[in-house]
Amino acid sequence: MNSNHRLIKGMQRLFTFLLSFVIVIAGFIPGKAVVWAENTTGFQFNKVIVKDSSTGVQVADLLNGDIPELKTGVIYSLDVEYAVPSSLQFSNTYFHLNLGNGAYITTLPGSTFTEGPITATGFEELVKTPTGTGTSPYGYPTAGSAQARNGELIYKTKTSLTNVASAGEISFSIDSAYLNQDPNQILTNLIQVSLSTDATPTVDARSFNAKSTEEFRYNFWTDQSTEMINKGDTTISLMASITGGKSLTEAGSKTTVEIEYPSDIEFVSLEETQLYHRNGTVVSTTESGGIKTTKLEWDEPGSYSGTPVFKPHVKVPASSTRASGSTFNIVLRNFKKTIWDDTPNVDRTSSNVSTMIVKMIDGVDPEQVTSHALTDTAVNWAYQKYDTYNVRLGSMLIKNELTTPTKPKTIEMTIDETDTAIIRGVTIPYHTDMVYGNIYWTSASGASGVASSSILQKSNVSALITNTALGLDINDSIKSIKG
Repeated sequence: MNSNHRLIKGMQRLFTFLLSFVIVIAGFIPGKAVVWAENTTGFQFNKVIVKDSSTGVQVADLLNGDIPELKTGVIYSLDVEYAVPSSLQFSNTYFHLNLGNGAYITTLPGSTFTEGPITATGFEELVKTPTGTGTSPYGYPTAGSAQARNGELIYKTKTSLTNVASAGEISFSIDSAYLNQDPNQILTNLIQVSLSTDATPTVDARSFNAKSTEEFRYNFWTDQSTEMINKGDTTISLMASITGGKSLTEAGSKTTVEIEYPSDIEFVSLEETQLYHRNGTVVSTTESGGIKTTKLEWDEPGSYSGTPVFKPHVKVPASSTRASGSTFNIVLRNFKKTIWDDTPNVDRTSSNVSTMIVKMIDGVDPEQVTSHALTDTAVNWAYQKYDTYNVRLGSMLIKNELTTPTKPKTIEMTIDETDTAIIRGVTIPYHTDMVYGNIYWTSASGASGVASSSILQKSNVSALITNTALGLDINDSIKSIKG
């Protein structure tokens, strides 16, 4: 029996030795380790809400499926709340925001864009500051600019928190460079959020579209609306520009516009002087009811660019039967520029037209006297009778549109007929080639007189007439000027 007992004890020792040997050997086998998977259950977003920062009104509950409808010029806040399970309460956890093309961040928790420790409600460190998406074309936005503050943003959660909330700390605005004229334009994946730990790079990732409700259109502004030409001549000074701000355009697209003119007038060219610096290429010409419409285009290389300036050149045939002194219209319409990567692809077009008037003269004295009504209306442009204000009454461009020397002309101004302010000075056009004679004037006190042009205080494009230079009291208002 003792021998059996010794046998059993020996076998136990042998088994213990072999087991220890296996454990030692396993310890030396590289790559053999026990890996415990991190449990991220419950690490999730509870709220992702967009609000109007100025009013506090909720715009969209993103987790509820709302699509935020956004406008330029408004600052929005992105309020987030997420739960941290007790298993991760003392681990490093992070909040990620990726703001896409079409928006940029205006403020951040801790009021800083500098990476490092911060003081904020639920975050202790700005790990990654937004420096752009890297997917916007043509070098836009400029590095370091306000519009470049989008792309990836990472915050480290304060350790020990089990519920993290950030309200009114992360603010953003919409960038008009990406917008078209559709009030239902979709900004795809504009807001992307996720969570992470040191071991798990992505937890509860969410992506949300937004909608731009802006209707970005272009408008024509007529810079030079009239021109006089002889038979056989071509217009040279008519000019219209496009307003509407800069935009990102699609490479390889066409910028187009249409010009309308009478069928008996010869279209020469439509010159662009600010953006493309060349004449447009004729695409088509149609005719209806005595009016021709020519469509022109310019190749768009793709750019972040402003708006064009057009100079239409049309010719009155030397054989024209039009009466001297008659006029005709030149109209620009249907301007279109292609916007980069917009959804839906509707681009931007013009919402109005530019109408310019050409007057034809033939063998008669073309010089005419023109009267201009210059009026600026303001209810309280002088609060007290003897207060001093700088008031812009109006402006007038005197332009010689003729190729021959002009005859002497008279400029006459009647000012402040209702006597609502003290006019201490009047500015009149001036150029080194202009010669003024005597200046006739009247004042509010009933005084009148004649002054030499030597009283003019001249600058590059204007000359100032003051009441004291006319010999008036400082509080005696100038009522009329003629010279």
